[in-house]
Amino acid sequence: ISIYISLIDIGFSYSYLLVSVPGLIIWSFNVSGLLDGLRSSGLTGLTIPIPYFVSAIALLFAEHLSYVEAGIVLGAAYLLGIVITVVVQWIILKKLGFPLCYIRPKKALVYKMTKEGAIYLAAFLPGQVLLRIQILFSNLILGIEASGVFIYGKQIINMVNQMVAFVRRVE
Repeated sequence: ISIYISLIDIGFSYSYLLVSVPGLIIWSFNVSGLLDGLRSSGLTGLTIPIPYFVSAIALLFAEHLSYVEAGIVLGAAYLLGIVITVVVQWIILKKLGFPLCYIRPKKALVYKMTKEGAIYLAAFLPGQVLLRIQILFSNLILGIEASGVFIYGKQIINMVNQMVAFVRRVE
């Protein structure tokens, strides 16, 4: 979808990506898996939506901005949400008394984790491709405004699905 939006308006996409992409590096330091392993998945669940919540608040202020300004504001909001999430997770981990230390990775372990990670990510590929195709057709057929409503509807449905999955996992 980002490529499609870039074809429509280079200003928003470029400015959003320029500001928000550093968040991917910061996100690599999240400790969700450790918190889940320490039976604190409820706390993980509370921290994960922070970037989306901060972005939703910023969206209220970005309505009348230019595309470039909106991209900067929303990208910065997402980045801020990621920083808040990672910091809160590390604080929770420290309060739980879990010490972290550096372990030099071995070549065999890196290979094994890369293979497992690729298999895990491949499981999400069909759903991600389908969503991108749905958004593309929505933009082409319904227009940008109706596509925005479609995306919000999909997000609400996904939120409910995640809540149901979380409740089932807790049981």
